[in-house]
Amino acid sequence: MSKKTTNTSRASVIPIRKTVGKAKGPRKGKAKADVDQATIPIETPAPDAAETPAPPAATATVPASLEATADAVNAETTPTAPTEAAQAPTAESPPTRKGKKKGKKDPKPPKMSALNAAAKVLADAGTPMNCQEMIDAMAKAKVWTSPNGQTPAATLYSAILREIKTKGKDARFKKTERGKFAAK
Repeated sequence: MSKKTTNTSRASVIPIRKTVGKAKGPRKGKAKADVDQATIPIETPAPDAAETPAPPAATATVPASLEATADAVNAETTPTAPTEAAQAPTAESPPTRKGKKKGKKDPKPPKMSALNAAAKVLADAGTPMNCQEMIDAMAKAKVWTSPNGQTPAATLYSAILREIKTKGKDARFKKTERGKFAAK
């Protein structure tokens, strides 16, 4: 009694199709449509060599006209060495800028923040000021202007309080009285 062995290395793939029916509810009249949902590989046993004859070896012959066309196409696409005329820039074309650095522009000083400007204004004034007075003094000294904010004084007030709270003794500001700050 001989045992038949199956080869499970060969697999075929069968696509599963799902039919979508008519839509229920207000969208009536939609046609059915086939939708690919998934493909599942299914293993099939390999036929025994004794049962099935081997397929004949297939040989392909290419006509000579097609070979000549393929050779011509390959010859056109083969890169060639650049000529001296192609390497040197001409008067008509601008030279390439590989490796050249762009001209340095005048570096703009970084914009000062409202908090830094307030510290500068308070140090120059030497007297305690409230936030609205600081905003006016910064605009007058052209150190900082509000970028169209509605309440720059309230923003500055909260920023100063936040710095005092987080930095403690190292803060640049000290609160002298209600709503007024001075430079340390």
